[in-house]
Amino acid sequence: MSKHSWEEILLCQKYLKEEHPSEDSNNLDLINSLLDDPKFGSVLKFFKKSISPSFPLVARSATGEDPNFLKEEKGRKNLEKIPNFAAGGAWDEWLAMALPLLHKEWPADVKMNILRTKFDTALQTRIDWERGDDPKMGWEKFLKTMRTLTSSNLGEVLKENSLRDLRQAPGQNFRSWTDAISAAHCAVFGEGPSQEKTKKILWRDSLPPGKIKKP
Repeated sequence: MSKHSWEEILLCQKYLKEEHPSEDSNNLDLINSLLDDPKFGSVLKFFKKSISPSFPLVARSATGEDPNFLKEEKGRKNLEKIPNFAAGGAWDEWLAMALPLLHKEWPADVKMNILRTKFDTALQTRIDWERGDDPKMGWEKFLKTMRTLTSSNLGEVLKENSLRDLRQAPGQNFRSWTDAISAAHCAVFGEGPSQEKTKKILWRDSLPPGKIKKP
């Protein structure tokens, strides 16, 4: 029996499925060992923030299966041979390849979640923020938002914007906060931040919202 809450276990399972699909997300020993590691806590906090409040962790039904989760799993498998999409690519052309592989009757949020898994990290982060600002985002709004985000080569801008939005959580200690910065930078750029970059983020977080200059 796990000493961790059911919500923590579900979040860890989702993290393993999305970020480390080769690992067994049902391995309770692995899940407990990860949740026991303080450093993993910072990674999980950033992951939870990245999936945003618009992606609630839904408890499984009495049969042990969540219908939407199963649809998302099937959709991801259908898109396995579709190339990943990065900001600056031809969105409408890519969508024309991917969309016919998804069932028309599936809920909009299910289709959005499936397509999201094929986006590069920076674009995933940006669309997560957009959906977090509009939890009831529908399919048409999603398509409009994606066309805006991909209208030009916004790759580097999206990466910087995703870091610009980082904020220290209330009650979060300094070590945990710097770990979260490092984890976020690794997720976006594939490497840890320089000392100068970390100082810049810490300084920006200390400023009142109205004093932050946009790039």
